[in-house]
Amino acid sequence: EQSPTLGNWRRRGLLIAGGDWVYPDMEHLFNYKVTQSTRYFTDIGYDTLTVRWKEIKPDEDTFRVYIDNYLNHGEIITVYYDHGAPQGWWVQYDTSWVKDLENGVRLPVVISDACFTAMFQWDHPFYDSTPPQGYPAGISLGEHFLINPEGGAVAFFGATKAASMSSTMSTGQLCLKGLLQNQNWILGKSLINFSGAWCLLGDPALDLGDYTAFPDLPDLVVRPRGIDIKLLPPYPYPAGGDEIPIRAKVLNIGATPAYNVDVSFAVVLNADTIYDSTITFDEIQPRDTAVATVYWNTALTHANYYGEIGDCDFIVTVDPDSEIKESWEYNNISSITKKVALYPNQSGWPKKVFNTVHIPQPAIANLDASGSIEIVCPDDDLIYVFNYDGSIFVDWPQYFPGIYGVVLGDIDDNGYIEIVAVSHDSIKVYDYQGTIMWQAEVPVDNYIFTDLPTVGYIDDMHLPEIVILATSVGGSEIFIKIFILV
Repeated sequence: EQSPTLGNWRRRGLLIAGGDWVYPDMEHLFNYKVTQSTRYFTDIGYDTLTVRWKEIKPDEDTFRVYIDNYLNHGEIITVYYDHGAPQGWWVQYDTSWVKDLENGVRLPVVISDACFTAMFQWDHPFYDSTPPQGYPAGISLGEHFLINPEGGAVAFFGATKAASMSSTMSTGQLCLKGLLQNQNWILGKSLINFSGAWCLLGDPALDLGDYTAFPDLPDLVVRPRGIDIKLLPPYPYPAGGDEIPIRAKVLNIGATPAYNVDVSFAVVLNADTIYDSTITFDEIQPRDTAVATVYWNTALTHANYYGEIGDCDFIVTVDPDSEIKESWEYNNISSITKKVALYPNQSGWPKKVFNTVHIPQPAIANLDASGSIEIVCPDDDLIYVFNYDGSIFVDWPQYFPGIYGVVLGDIDDNGYIEIVAVSHDSIKVYDYQGTIMWQAEVPVDNYIFTDLPTVGYIDDMHLPEIVILATSVGGSEIFIKIFILV
């Protein structure tokens, strides 16, 4: 741990996907996990080795030999996706194999996304009478990885009991995200949020990064997938001519300071650089960060323009000219892609409303017959009415839980426009001053209102009617309800 051996093995990972004789879908899941995990290594310029049962089956001996040979070859991190037991992984890669590993100067951290494999003290007398899940007592796979004097692993992370595997982000993927994407190379820091079935056998203070391995060099990082690149207000609603602030964080995860550190920013659209800028930091200390912000002046790049610019790549590179000697130079660049549009430079706009269930559809009308239009828009539980200049119309907003839409019409034929608002449970009519003129609930049990109502004249009477659909819960039946306002 204190004097790790250097070499290409430190820039390499091993990913293992097992199989399942009984449930073939599980084999596909394990293989998918390996495919999804690869990016965490490639994002920072690391290589990956993979062992996939689907490419080797049904030859169990060859599968075990591949695992054994690659472990002896050396990797910084090994992740295994499959079933497990206290004494080993699926297809009998068990303690008898681990005992003979000879990778003593190239020890990985092993992450075992499988059941039971970290059941420490499995040879405790407690298990003599109640062996776990019918397994005989002994020293677990995880312990054997650590006690082998000729090799094995520097640390082992696995389950002490039965564990499940998520189809989205499994334990192995979350570990890799913490270590490689978030650059939390201190083992305990990456694994601290795991609980329940999961256990670390090894030193939580272990630093897998270059801080220990390269004590005389810095290691500058812009974390992958753009996780530290932010566009600040007025984005996402900049007006034409606005400056858009672009902020990025740079890390030094190495052991020595870095001096005169350039950080370059570029905005790229359709392979053309439309904006670039560079900031220089005098110094970034070890295990420290620096935050840089530049300002994209859209008045210079898109003068007198409003409308969509397009999907722009925001690229940040630390030490772009490779002037600083580092322990690793392939983690110095990151990017995000964001859609950018410039809005008309109109005072008071835009406005932000929130609707987590439906995309709100605004409506426009001259509600109070004053000569200027008003804009009506629902959010989750409120109805807003805005004046043309963006200010709130008097007596609004009004509270209406669950509202999902509005339509406008002169319901009582008095020359003023009313607002017909609807939720799944009820429908209400407001006058322009926010007073409820009329309301009704869904007239049939186990039905809900769906879609927007329609206002119109049906029976040649002097007042219009409201027509709306109601759908049975589950969606198998639909009826049309006509409301006559009296």
